Amino acid sequence: MKFIICFALTLAFTSAFVVPEHGPGGRITKGETAKPDQFPYQVGLQFYSGTENNGWCGGSIISNNWILTAAHCTVGSTSVTVYLGSNVRANPRVTRTAQQADIIAHPGFNFQSLQHDLAVIKIDPIEYAEDIQRVRLPTKASLYSNLVGERAIIAGWGLDSAGTQPTNLQYAELNIISNAVCQYTFNQYIDPTKICVATQNGESTCDGDSGGPLVLASSHVQIGIVSFGSWQGCSAPAPDVFTRVTSYLDWIEEITGVSD
Repeated sequence: MKFIICFALTLAFTSAFVVPEHGPGGRITKGETAKPDQFPYQVGLQFYSGTENNGWCGGSIISNNWILTAAHCTVGSTSVTVYLGSNVRANPRVTRTAQQADIIAHPGFNFQSLQHDLAVIKIDPIEYAEDIQRVRLPTKASLYSNLVGERAIIAGWGLDSAGTQPTNLQYAELNIISNAVCQYTFNQYIDPTKICVATQNGESTCDGDSGGPLVLASSHVQIGIVSFGSWQGCSAPAPDVFTRVTSYLDWIEEITGVSD
């Protein structure tokens, strides 16, 4: 699940990108196939409303019983199944199920503007292994205030530009750009709580990647959460937009106890 912003209008959807190449619930377009255990903190999230499928998203392990994802993924959901320990979407080594009370969106989340687009999910404790590890969060926001030009990695499962769903986790490495440059495309939707990357050669987040982690290539510290992209499609030369993790370290610690 990932949202598409139509410049002055938010187009919100409950399952996957409506444009096949770019929207909530898809894969990294024109990315590479991840190696086994390359991203052991990456999880898949299958949301449900009652017994109905309510969309697929990504997420990250931030402790042995907490998952970090996007708030818009959780809208209307009464439960979620967490897929852990495998790059193969349909073959997780471990699963956990959380009910509505343990799906906690940021209280300031706005469905129309996508402000404060993050949520945490409490799960029964998991055991760490080679294929299941927590991601590191930034320790001091000031150290991550200017990341322009840094390389960052995005990963996810879902639909490709042809509308098919890959079996294995896909990823791409892209450049972080300034919010000022990102505002040329998304105007008022970009504020200091967002962070953007430049897409290139059609590499981009796409339908189903929402909620997945953006990590620094140099350290694999998570600095962003997949939030939205352009209505023009996944392969369009428009930035991808993420919730900036450093803006919410206090809230994450308050709810989960996780501080880095």
